[in-house]
Amino acid sequence: MNIPTVDFDVNGVFVETRVPASDSDISQQALKQPPLLFVHGGCHGSWHWHNFLDYFANTGRVCYALNWYGHYKSRSLPFEEFVSRNLVDVSNEVEQVVNYLGVDPVLIGHSMGGMVCQQYAQRASLKGLVLIASVIPIELGAANIELPAPVDDANLFQPPPFEAAKELFFQGLGDGQAREEYKLLCAESPQVVRDAVEHRLSVDPKNVTCPVLVLGAELDRLTPEPSMRKLADYYGADYESFRDKGHNLLTVPGWQKVAGIVHNWLRSHSL
Repeated sequence: MNIPTVDFDVNGVFVETRVPASDSDISQQALKQPPLLFVHGGCHGSWHWHNFLDYFANTGRVCYALNWYGHYKSRSLPFEEFVSRNLVDVSNEVEQVVNYLGVDPVLIGHSMGGMVCQQYAQRASLKGLVLIASVIPIELGAANIELPAPVDDANLFQPPPFEAAKELFFQGLGDGQAREEYKLLCAESPQVVRDAVEHRLSVDPKNVTCPVLVLGAELDRLTPEPSMRKLADYYGADYESFRDKGHNLLTVPGWQKVAGIVHNWLRSHSL
C-alpha cells in the first residue's frame, strides 16, 4: 500500500493530496479506512474539489483528487490524441492512480467524472462509489442535452461564454466567484462531450458491486434530477436530492451539507 502525503504525479496524471493533521492519524486512518479518490468533470480539474478535500481530511480521511490528461496540472496531450479520446479512455487515469496507491478506494465523481467512475467501477474492485450530478448510462434512455454551441468532432470543445457557463456550471455562485472558477476551465475533447450529452456509454449494473450513493439537484440543467433518481434505481443505490441547487454542488454556498451527507453515508457503510 502506497500512501502519499503530498501532491504527486503518476505517468503525467497530477494528483492533489490532503491528509489528516498528524502523522499518527495518517497511519491509523490508512489502515482503518479506504482513501477517497475524487474525479472532476469535463473542462474542470482537481481545483473543483478543494472544499471537499479539506473537509474530508479534517474528518480524518486520506484524500486524493486526480486531473485528467490535458486538465489543470496533468500532462498535455498531442492534439490528435486529445481530440479523439472519450470517457472510457479517461477512466484509465483512474486506474493508474488506484494502481499506484495499491488499495481499493472510495471513488467520488462529479458530472462527466461520474461516468468515468462508473466505467472504472464496472471493471475493477472499489470500496464505494459516490456519483454527484453524474452523467448517466445509455441504458436509462434520456434525451440529449442541449449545449450553447454545437460539438465539432474536428476541434476541441471550448468552454461556453461566461453567461452560458454560469447557467450550466456555476448556478448559485456570485459573479465574482463564478468568474474566478470560469478562468480555470479548460478545453475538452469533443468525444468526451458527446459521451455526456448524448449518453453514449453503457454500464452493466451487475458489475458494480460496491455500495453506491447518488446525489441530484433540483435546478440541474446538465444532469436533471429525474435522471439522477433513475440512476440511483439502476444501481439500487442510496439517493439524496438538493432543492434550489444546480449542477455545481461542490463550491456553491451550502456545499458543506453535500459533503456532510457523503460523510454520513460513508460512516453508515463503515467505509
